[in-house]
Amino acid sequence: MNTNSSPKGAVNKPPRKSGRRSSTRSRTPSEGDESFDHFVDRASMDSENSSQFLQVEIPSRKNRRKTSLRDRLEAADLSQNSILSQNGASIPREALDVDQAMTRLDSYIHQLEELQSTDAEDIFTEYQIKMGKALTDAEKRIQELETELKKSTEKCSRLEQQTVQLSSSASTLDRSHALIKELFDFEVKGSQETKQGILYDCVQNGRKGSIKFELLLGDENFTYMPKLDSSMNEELRNSLPDYLQEEIMFTKSQGRMFASRLMMAVQDK
Repeated sequence: MNTNSSPKGAVNKPPRKSGRRSSTRSRTPSEGDESFDHFVDRASMDSENSSQFLQVEIPSRKNRRKTSLRDRLEAADLSQNSILSQNGASIPREALDVDQAMTRLDSYIHQLEELQSTDAEDIFTEYQIKMGKALTDAEKRIQELETELKKSTEKCSRLEQQTVQLSSSASTLDRSHALIKELFDFEVKGSQETKQGILYDCVQNGRKGSIKFELLLGDENFTYMPKLDSSMNEELRNSLPDYLQEEIMFTKSQGRMFASRLMMAVQDK
């Protein structure tokens, strides 16, 4: 009979293992543990930084407006500086240089905008005024030239008519001179206007020869001026009366008598 068997009605318990039983529950750090304190502080700081970074105000799509390049750069720069300062990092020199460059760029853009909105409009307005004045002056000058052209055309038309009349008069005068020469053998070689009157260059021909003289026709008188040169016929020179060999003056009413005596002096023998 087995002495180790349990009495009837007894509960059989499993045998206890020898040695110290190890605990399966995880170890909880104590309040004085240094690594636990560092873990709590770090988690709190990261949570605070994250909340501040996420609290950047983002405008809604409805209220969104156009911002300048300067505003957007300042917003980005403020966010970056906030993060850097909160993390304890210093702002690098390159960031300051970029900020100064962006300030100069913004000033230049502002000047361009002012030039576009102010100077450009003033220049265009001044240009319009100058061009308007130049156009008005040009139109006025064109009207003046058209008026002068019209007057010149009318004057040319009158001159053409006068030329036709003068040509006709010259032809009539030539025929008159030809008739006088045939009847009286008297020629008019030319004429010119002077302060004293009209000066005629004349020749009287006859059987004794020809006598050349100038005849000045004034307002009331004639002036006879003979040209007695070496080409004159000697017989005619000797036969001329003394009053025909020197300068004489007579009235217009005596002109016919003078002409007849001159013609007789060169014809008679």
